[in-house]
Amino acid sequence: MRCKIKYLFFLLIWSVNVKAQQLLDTTLLIKEIEIQSNRIPETQPGLQIIQIDLSKPQQSILTASDILQRNSAGFIKQYSPGALASPGFRGTGAAHTATVWNGFNLQNGMNGQLDLNLIPGFLFGSISLQEGANAANWGSGAIGATIFLQPSKIENHVSVEQMLGSWNQQRTAISAGVSRKLWSLSVKAFQYQSSNRFNFQNTTEFGSPVRKQLNAEVKFGGLMQELNILPSKKQSIKIATWYQKSNRELPPIMTVPTSNAAQQDDILRITAQWKYEAERFLIQMKSGFFDETILYNDSISNIHSTNRSKTYIQDADFSYRLKQTTFQIGLNDTRIFASADGFAGHQHAQARTAIFASIRSLFFQNKLNVLASARQEQLNGKLLGFAPSFSFKYIVNNTLQVKGQVAKTYRIPTLNDLYWIPGGNENLKSESGICSEISGVIEFKKMQFIITGFYNDIQDWIQWVPGNNYWSPHNIDNVISKGVSIQFNWSKNMRKVRLFASIQAQYCETEKNKMQLIYSPNLSANQTIGIEWKGIDASFQTHYTGSSFITTDNITSLPGYFVSNIQLSKALHHKAFSGNFFININNIFNTTYQVIAWRAMPLRWFQTGLRITISKK
Repeated sequence: MRCKIKYLFFLLIWSVNVKAQQLLDTTLLIKEIEIQSNRIPETQPGLQIIQIDLSKPQQSILTASDILQRNSAGFIKQYSPGALASPGFRGTGAAHTATVWNGFNLQNGMNGQLDLNLIPGFLFGSISLQEGANAANWGSGAIGATIFLQPSKIENHVSVEQMLGSWNQQRTAISAGVSRKLWSLSVKAFQYQSSNRFNFQNTTEFGSPVRKQLNAEVKFGGLMQELNILPSKKQSIKIATWYQKSNRELPPIMTVPTSNAAQQDDILRITAQWKYEAERFLIQMKSGFFDETILYNDSISNIHSTNRSKTYIQDADFSYRLKQTTFQIGLNDTRIFASADGFAGHQHAQARTAIFASIRSLFFQNKLNVLASARQEQLNGKLLGFAPSFSFKYIVNNTLQVKGQVAKTYRIPTLNDLYWIPGGNENLKSESGICSEISGVIEFKKMQFIITGFYNDIQDWIQWVPGNNYWSPHNIDNVISKGVSIQFNWSKNMRKVRLFASIQAQYCETEKNKMQLIYSPNLSANQTIGIEWKGIDASFQTHYTGSSFITTDNITSLPGYFVSNIQLSKALHHKAFSGNFFININNIFNTTYQVIAWRAMPLRWFQTGLRITISKK
């Protein structure tokens, strides 16, 4: 695999040099390339977006799990630092959040999930979170939220970053970019390791003694390459490669003295995009290939398994603008092939083909923005339910906006749901439901306040439940998720000082037969206050997670908890050099807490480091 990656990377670099030389011989003069690779400008106007800037190292050293936890009111189900972390927005499950990179949904074809601890913030310029249903755009599983991984702007630079931290944490990261009139190239590489032998209070033992986490070492590295070419004024080409490999020991739960379990993840993602943009129309064609392998070994339980999935995606869309109205139609073809020891040596596949369309219009002197979208998908030749969506935003005045959306949504059973042995259920039906929400947005000077009410009714919810000898997935009664969320943002500039503050809070009831689902806390909130002054950036952040039930009878629960963090950085400048010194103090109040029952989480811990950048215009 390493030889393949090196060969692919060499071919990409060589093709850039050859193509660039050909293009530079022409007289075409255009601006430097900055190709946006997501659909955020085209998403529903009725949904809110939280954009998280990752340009500063105190944020980019984190994985998507911690980034989202510290910048939203969402619930992230994290087993321990470096271990499995999955999203749970608006009471939904791990398979109900789409994660989009370069216009592709990254949900794994076997289990429908994506491990947020395997998404390093360093590789991206920002992460955007859009809560609410988005199936018309991104298909199966886009129910609770959509996470967008945004690329960094490519500039001429070389950057080196070193981080050290508690539990022998070490991370080295290097990025380089070249930007010319007709092409640009970015390369990022990183290596991270940690023993994760942190201290924690074992609340299952008498007196809650402080113990040290065992069998928790993490080694994690990867490479991302992005190549952009402009063959003409109207055309653009983008090729991106993302390869990473991780080796993670899996620690025991608090009630078990030891563990020898370990997991290796080997992931290769390649995407290519061609875009043609004229005055009134836009054509986009994209191809994606994802190859994901998981090796699991546990010598104590004598379990040794290999799981591998390959996903091939072809996507094309055509947009046409007529005055204040934009029409769009597109086609997506996704083929998933998977093999696993849990499939008893068999290979299983899914063929998904979808057509999607939308019409967006502006009315009343651009005060009303309306988007009607729809998606029709077929699975292995059989039609699934039609998924329409209606979204709007109305600007009442300079201070007040009203937004809303009603959408049909769905989730296809994964290959594991259908075929895993033992437990797979080939008679499962796809989930389907109606998601609705309404928001009020108040903006005044440097202050913004948003309140959103939402109601989701999901039929045939797929849930794994215990049987006589093993767990098995079943379509359970409909699940109702309803609640209200608020956002508050404020900033003030005073000469050379900038003050800022933000609050996100959410109350959500996710119920089946009037019983709250497990690991679905009713209340979660996040607040940040900070100051910027003469290159110093300091912020204090607290996240609150309310109590959550861990049994379906709603008798046993985990208590709620507050976790607070401090982030500090100092910008450095010297001629062609620039840099940032940073330090993160995490869980500063030494809170003892559990996200997942009997899974240890660390007490106070630190990260510090330095980033040096050489830039050239």
